[in-house]
Amino acid sequence: MRVPSRIPSGEHRIRIQWEGCGQKLERVFTFTMENPDFGKPVSDPDVEALAQANPDAKVAVLQQGLPGAGNAPYAGCADTLLDSREPDANYGAKNHLIAGPYGGMHQTLIRFDLSALPPGAEIVEARLKLFYHFGSGPRVVRPYRMLKAWGEGEGMFPQKLRDYYGDRYADSTRGGREALDGECAWNFRARPEPWGLPGCGKPGDDYDPASLSEPTFDPAKAEGTDDRSQQPLRYWVAWGVGEAAKRWVTEPAANHGLLLRALDGQTGFAFFFSSEFHDLVYRPKLIVVYRPRKE
Repeated sequence: MRVPSRIPSGEHRIRIQWEGCGQKLERVFTFTMENPDFGKPVSDPDVEALAQANPDAKVAVLQQGLPGAGNAPYAGCADTLLDSREPDANYGAKNHLIAGPYGGMHQTLIRFDLSALPPGAEIVEARLKLFYHFGSGPRVVRPYRMLKAWGEGEGMFPQKLRDYYGDRYADSTRGGREALDGECAWNFRARPEPWGLPGCGKPGDDYDPASLSEPTFDPAKAEGTDDRSQQPLRYWVAWGVGEAAKRWVTEPAANHGLLLRALDGQTGFAFFFSSEFHDLVYRPKLIVVYRPRKE
């Protein structure tokens, strides 16, 4: 079952390609639509529940492109994936994140700037949520506090492959542009600076080995089902990251974000939408419950 995604207003193109009788054919159809609700915040049961459970606190939802702790659109999320198959490639501009073995091993890095919160705010709770849209097999992904700075970068796919495939390659799960200086990759946290071990792989050096929490999710709220496995797809996964957020507020220089790492030895993998995904409401979000500093 394919679930239609929310589409923004404006002009759109659909490219259809097929082969037959020894020929490759292609047609492009253009259409225009209006969707006034695109990109507007939608209600989140977690936000409402946290607000009710903490009546003396405030709740901020930090999500790239949407109003966060103030009226201005939030612009403090950085995220990317690391791919062992292309150890020097950067994926900072990809519209998805991956954790687990998918061809090669993948890790996800994500960071939220908390400077939009009021100075001296007391963190009560923080919850990271990512929208899961594709995966396979048993999978457990846990968050770990990063100990080293890393560069998100702007890589998506190699130029030589874009030249060959055209814009079709922009949504491919393959490829990555070679990391530039200051960008991360499987081999680098900020090229040319290496990780303690490739793939952000050295506990106690690259990341704190103590997992912050177990994932929570409700497949009953899934928006679709995989055609082959009949497993639910397209739902939110959440992790409690309050201990990390408390430290980031008191020590902003220690905010290097989080590593989302699959359990060693597991065969399942998970795809999540990134902060570059076209529909803002499906981008990663950090829900922060806080009390303003008392004057």
